[in-house]
Amino acid sequence: MIGKRWLSILLALGLMGTGLGVAYAQGEEEGARRAGLVGIVSSYNAVTGALGLDVKGGPKEACSAITVTGDTKVKTPGESAATAVAGTLEAGAKVAVLVERLPDGSCTAIQVVVKPVAPTSPAVIGTVVSVENGLLTITRPDGTTKTIQLPPGVTPPAVGEVVTAFARPPRGGERGAPPTLTGLVRAEEVHQRLRAFLQTLASEQSTLPEKAAQALDRRLTHIAALLDNHLSHRLAILQQASEKKDLPAQARAGIQKAIEKAHQDRDEAQGKAPEGRPGRRGS
Repeated sequence: MIGKRWLSILLALGLMGTGLGVAYAQGEEEGARRAGLVGIVSSYNAVTGALGLDVKGGPKEACSAITVTGDTKVKTPGESAATAVAGTLEAGAKVAVLVERLPDGSCTAIQVVVKPVAPTSPAVIGTVVSVENGLLTITRPDGTTKTIQLPPGVTPPAVGEVVTAFARPPRGGERGAPPTLTGLVRAEEVHQRLRAFLQTLASEQSTLPEKAAQALDRRLTHIAALLDNHLSHRLAILQQASEKKDLPAQARAGIQKAIEKAHQDRDEAQGKAPEGRPGRRGS
């Protein structure tokens, strides 16, 4: 059962983003012991992969040493690739680590979820209008802009994407320096997740008894409404950004392309939404 129990830890950290709970999972797989550890990084050597961890949750004596390898999956909310969070395993980072214990008592990290640094300012929601020289510029719906420094290794969003960005002040307190990105949620990724979830639930409907199917109908209607609201909000943000008069040509072209896709996505969602509602069963 390690998969389901560990998934609950990842969901609590990666999707909800609310503090590190004291929880752990243990199990056996092919004779190797696995454990889920929650704690604070005390040190990390990017060359050797040695990870020092001050364990706050889980079996404190589980590992004599922890090594992050090239196969270790490192994730943070809003990102899906290890390269997207390069450099985040620094001292003080709060993490959840799934490890595999080796016969000598050391451990290999299988997966690491890094809890984003809590922002000291409100999230920046808007449209990306520029990505240049490691700087991300976002236009908010009210027409104001915000420039954010991208950490090394982070895959930048495309011009025209609607995003929610989280940032912290630059280290060292350099006056005038832009804040540093700590988390990024892409509206398109949220759309794809909601769409996939809706399709998965709808595919299960025909196999359920009547009462369960009716309950699923209500859930499908709710999720369809969430998807429609999300897509309508994304389209509104893009349209507001397109009205900005001083947009660079590249930004205007990217936003126009994104608007066209947003219209297509919303039309598709609105056309499919009724499939799971009462009266449409089996159609």
